[in-house]
Parts: sequence; structure tokens; C-alpha cells
Amino acid sequence: MKTTRNLWTAAYLALLLALPGAQAQTIEAVASPFYNAPFRDSSGSLLNGAYVSVGSFGNRTASDVVSLFSGATTASAVGAVLTANYTSLLTPVAVNSSTFSIYNSDGYAPDNLLDFNNTPLYSVVAKQLGADLFEIGIFAAYDFTRSGSAGSYVYNRGSQINFANLNNELGVDTIRFRQAVPAAGGAGADALAGFGGASSTGFQLSSVTSTVVPEPSSASLMLLGSAGILALRRLRKNNV
Repeated sequence: MKTTRNLWTAAYLALLLALPGAQAQTIEAVASPFYNAPFRDSSGSLLNGAYVSVGSFGNRTASDVVSLFSGATTASAVGAVLTANYTSLLTPVAVNSSTFSIYNSDGYAPDNLLDFNNTPLYSVVAKQLGADLFEIGIFAAYDFTRSGSAGSYVYNRGSQINFANLNNELGVDTIRFRQAVPAAGGAGADALAGFGGASSTGFQLSSVTSTVVPEPSSASLMLLGSAGILALRRLRKNNV
């Protein structure tokens, strides 16, 4: 798969560069045990030690986003695409479970939050396995319907779901990691081509081998260092 050729080191930085300014409690990502669709890493093991964010690539559809990465053949190129085109509206959150429910825990979002209304809803999930091995998944929110009969249901992906409640702190925009929706249909998620996998029984990341090898713990330090996060936050605010 052409987008599993290189890294996610720069992409980690991109997630943090996409951080914030004003307050809003409107973004969630949910992989619930009730959905019976656990998250797994690229080996098929239940997901552990990953980071999740929810955000926007502007008005781009899933196919448009895939096209953005078509020329990204190096680690820095992948990170540059994310930095230039993806804004995380939810501060990247560490998850240590194959099922999770996360939201804006610190209340920060870009100052131009309302500009993201009516843009497609995405989630970027990333995990570091070692100094030069990373995993990534980029998932879009969709409406799903169900057809067929018990034992042979087919889950049909419909239109992409857009952010709709970003001007209302009582509203919540959520990406739901499921496809096995009730008979009446419902919100779910699917992986972008080349960036993970998805089915009615679960979701999976793709492995990415880096051609730019950082010192072993640098990606983790970049994500977890509070001083670094605050500095990036100020940088983001000044550039919004």
C-alpha cells in the first residue's frame, strides 16, 4: 500500500501543531463496547498505547484527502501534508484500550472554530511501535444503513457526515467507530484508502515504516511533554 511506505513521526508533530485557542466542548470520538467493533493495531492485536484526534481537512471529501497524500513518499512529506491540511479540533488523547470514549478534555479548539462547520468529520489515530515503525489510521464519519436478514446483514455506507454543532456548546459532534448499525441506520466510520481498515466487526491501523529515524523516545516525548504542548499551542494560536 503506497501510503504505508514511510512515516508518522512528522505526522505526530502535525497533530500537535493543529492544537488551539478558544473554548468549546463539542467534539467526541467513541469506540464503544456496545458497538462490538474494537480497534486493533496493524498486527490484529487489540489497540493499546495510541493517540486519537478528531478534526477537519476543510471541505475535502475522503477521496480528496487520499489524493493529498499521493505524492507523499517521505516521512517529512506525510507530516507536511497533515500540517498544511488537517486541523485537530480535539486535543490528541492517549488511549490504552481497544474501545474508548474521548472528548475535549481541556476545552481548547481553534479561534476560528465556526469555520469548520459543514466540513467533513475525520479522526486521525496514531501509534508508535518503535524507533522507526509507526501506525496510522485516518477515518471519516458516514451515515450507514443495513440491508439483508439476520445472519447475513449487509452494511451500506452512505454520505459523509459533516460537523454541524460547532456553534452550540450544547451540541456534540461525534465520530462513532462502528458500522453494524440498527435497522433504521445510523452514524459510523470507515477508513480512507491506504490509511487503516474498517468493517462491521472492527477497525484497524496500518503500519508505516519511517525512512527518517528519530531517537527512540522522541515521538512520545513530543506528544507527552507538557512544555512542548503549551509552546505548540501558543504557536497555533498565533497562526490562526
